[in-house]
Amino acid sequence: MSRWNNMGVWALIGEACYWLAAAGLGVNLAYSMIRGIQDSEFMWWMAIFLMLLGAGFKEYDQRIRRRNESGP
Repeated sequence: MSRWNNMGVWALIGEACYWLAAAGLGVNLAYSMIRGIQDSEFMWWMAIFLMLLGAGFKEYDQRIRRRNESGP
């Protein structure tokens, strides 16, 4: 639990993007297997976008923390 307490708001948003991407891919894969259809290419692109967005938010949060720690 201490991991979540040490994260800034932007890092938490980034983590949420990672979880949304994983959940979306899981649901898409399960739906494709149940229905016997080919999985959507759109979902893969959306997951990649969410993962990149999440990484960007986490990097932004780290940059803000480094700037605040170094002082004016």
